[in-house]
Amino acid sequence: MAEKIDKSERLFNLTCALLVTKRGLTKGEIFQTVQGYKENFKPGDQTAMDRLFERDKADLAESGVLVKGATPASEDKNNQEFRYRIPNETFIWPKDAKLTARQISLLNLASQVWAKASLSHEVELALTRLRALGDIPEDSGILGIAPSITTQDRNFIPLSLAIDNPEVIEFSYRKPGAAKPEKRRVQPWRLQNVSGQWLLVSLDQDKNQVRNFLLKRIVSKITATGEVFEPPTQSQINDAVADLNQLVERQVASLRIKPDTGAWNYFEMDLPRTETDNVHHLNYMDEGILAEKLRSFGTDIEVIRPASLAAAIRSGLEKVVNDHA
Repeated sequence: MAEKIDKSERLFNLTCALLVTKRGLTKGEIFQTVQGYKENFKPGDQTAMDRLFERDKADLAESGVLVKGATPASEDKNNQEFRYRIPNETFIWPKDAKLTARQISLLNLASQVWAKASLSHEVELALTRLRALGDIPEDSGILGIAPSITTQDRNFIPLSLAIDNPEVIEFSYRKPGAAKPEKRRVQPWRLQNVSGQWLLVSLDQDKNQVRNFLLKRIVSKITATGEVFEPPTQSQINDAVADLNQLVERQVASLRIKPDTGAWNYFEMDLPRTETDNVHHLNYMDEGILAEKLRSFGTDIEVIRPASLAAAIRSGLEKVVNDHA
């Protein structure tokens, strides 16, 4: 049995295939050649595959990757099927775009990881399949494209598969300050990255309410219940994400950063800004996670507000001292 792959890898494989093709690929060619589709493709019954492809196109568009379709001009009446491709100009670096030293360093690290990525093997297989179709890739620069966000969380792939199925899942979740984790039974809707943290947007079946769960606070394996649910509408997902974004916008931390320190470089305080007196304002999603990150900077940072964040940092530092006393 072929190994299942997660949604992010399927989207990447689709991007590679549609970027290197010159004439475009039909849905049938995509479903038969692109990993992530071909494992579940059954000739003569592609309704589910059509829906999956449309969702993937929407996700790519939301990320700034535009999939274009057109009927090719051809005298062959049997070769008029709609074809899809991603124009190369979509990936041209913006002329006036500039990177800071920190951003260049991060990209350099990412490129080192990408050079060793296992996906490169799958990309080569995809190129081989395209050649078999007679669609020779325009160039061999496919490895210049890399995923923008990756995750090492063990539950990322199981959650992605549960969202695609879609299937009700169960897991144990530890809330901040809780003595023990609680069991949750949810309908997984979407994986969302906020401020560098992955969370699951879902419908809590016990509470019948939309709830967000940080992946790093899921302390058990994801258990599939076998119960299939009706996928949420795009409007429901948009509302849930909008509520999440509003929460982040309401939560603002003000930090005074000591010059010429690691914190100064991390928050890019050398860039032009409206803040004065070395004060940096940032929005955050989870106070506990932010406190954990800021504790690593020690005295390089002074929390001006909120007071609860300053207290959380102080409490964490005191715990470290007591544990090592």
